[in-house]
Amino acid sequence: MPALASGTDVVAAAEAARRKADPLTVYDLAASALAAGRDEPRLKYLQVLALAQLGDTGRAERLYRQHGLDKLDDEDALALKGRLAKERALAASGEERLAHFRAASEAYLAAFALRSGYFPGINAATTAWAAGNHDTARELALAVLDNPDVIRPASFYAAASRAEALLLLGRTAEAGDAVGAALAQGDAGAGDRASAYRQFAWLHESEGVGDEGMAALLARLRPPPVLTFCGHMFRADEAAENALATRIAAEIDRLGATIAYGALACGADILIAEEILRRGGELNVVLPFALDDFVRASVLPGGREWMERFETCLAGAASTLLATRTAYVGHDEQFSYGSMLSMGLARLRAGQLSTYAVQLAIWDGEEAGGGAGTAVDVAAWSAQGGAARTIPLPDVDRDLRRARPEAAYSGPARAMRSIIFTDFAGFSRLSESALPEFWREVMGRIGRVLDRQGAAVCGRNTWGDALFAVIDDIATAAEIALDIRDSMREAVFTDRDLQAGEGMRIGIHFGPIYQDVDPVTSAPTFYGSEVTLTARVEPKVPTGKIYVTQPFAAMLASAAPDRFASRYVGRIELAKNYGQLPMYQLERASKASGCSSESTKVELL
Repeated sequence: MPALASGTDVVAAAEAARRKADPLTVYDLAASALAAGRDEPRLKYLQVLALAQLGDTGRAERLYRQHGLDKLDDEDALALKGRLAKERALAASGEERLAHFRAASEAYLAAFALRSGYFPGINAATTAWAAGNHDTARELALAVLDNPDVIRPASFYAAASRAEALLLLGRTAEAGDAVGAALAQGDAGAGDRASAYRQFAWLHESEGVGDEGMAALLARLRPPPVLTFCGHMFRADEAAENALATRIAAEIDRLGATIAYGALACGADILIAEEILRRGGELNVVLPFALDDFVRASVLPGGREWMERFETCLAGAASTLLATRTAYVGHDEQFSYGSMLSMGLARLRAGQLSTYAVQLAIWDGEEAGGGAGTAVDVAAWSAQGGAARTIPLPDVDRDLRRARPEAAYSGPARAMRSIIFTDFAGFSRLSESALPEFWREVMGRIGRVLDRQGAAVCGRNTWGDALFAVIDDIATAAEIALDIRDSMREAVFTDRDLQAGEGMRIGIHFGPIYQDVDPVTSAPTFYGSEVTLTARVEPKVPTGKIYVTQPFAAMLASAAPDRFASRYVGRIELAKNYGQLPMYQLERASKASGCSSESTKVELL
């Protein structure tokens, strides 16, 4: 089989995304190209690597074999085999853990034997150390230090490998100097720093490598924080803008941030976005509703001078996401939802980079006067315990010429809610005699799960095998979905048709929906485009799994980061030609991890 070689545009794009610590884009690029018939080993390698980075070891192992990577006599393929064995070791304990580490070290050693590369060499050393073979680990560390590329490192990973080898040899102070040399390399991206930080932290915290100097070394290596930004809108004012831009640049310099999430309203938002782009950073734009409506509501009110700058920032953004498909209908919660989504996406990305998220706010210090705005965003972030940096708003003209929303609506209340849809795959094939047991054992279990959550369940309905539930708390919605899944796994059926049944599939979304009274049943009801979207997710969920949308994953990352985790599964084609959406699999925190970032285009969430 051919060696793992790159050279095509899609491979180059995937490699660039990998260096930026964006495994979601790596996976999507590789999976799409392979599905289109691009039979390139490098794409197969990158797809499997992305899954490993996303924590989906099982899928990664299956694709590794399916793609034939286990047949390649190639350094990268063998090193990837070592990585997968290492991931298994990290999830195991006792003798099983040691066995996986030994298997990982053997795979890395096979890769090292091909060309004596420092990358497989240092990983063979660290996994040997974790397997208890400290003498072997030290011998390999010395061999890595003798590598000419490590003696005079010209890349981040060469210098980082030097630091890692020195740590294994007990030379922490010298390792700190090597980390400094690594950070000075031109290719020291956030993704590379995150990978090295996790590796060094694992060696120190789990394997006892390093001394009291490790705290300073890790603090230096840790990637800078991810920004979520907000601020007041105001009319164009060159003098005030220049002064504010200087303050913004100084604050971003102190933080070292290069990745940011936020909107592009006239005034503070655009000034922060311009500074991120000016320094070559990654700008991720999150708009609360339809693009044209956002321009009318939040850009043009500050004057037409902002329009060109808005378009320039939008064109330079790494991603642009629309929080909902709906138009602006004059409700504050549409803006607050966009802000909360931006905060959650920043937290997801920070988790992926093993760092933290910081809010950068341009704020006048006044309390909130409504349901949305800078003061509301500052208070919401503070309530989540988030780190924040605030720049006082200077004296600017805030007399905005706001147009009334074209789609203004004064009907039923709207509320931010979690939406759950479930069904039992294979229900239509059940015999008549199986239905009573189904109703008692399946729907009865679901009812008991919902009952345990009391008033948090705002609404529930069933028809046949389907459940539609609306939950007022996002963490409670996640708990309900997981409890339903677990309860189904515990069910023991006596009917043969039920025993042969396929099981439950669950889809969850979060967004603004209408809260009303059903004119037919006179009962409370919930409806809206976000409910329809959720109904299109659930039929595409594999049996026994829980798929959540990116808004839900992002909001959950803010609401309960330590209890749950969302693992990226790819872009899923929704039912009834409803388009594609990035989707995550929900698990409890100990079983999965997730992150987020999207490719450069306007994306309807």
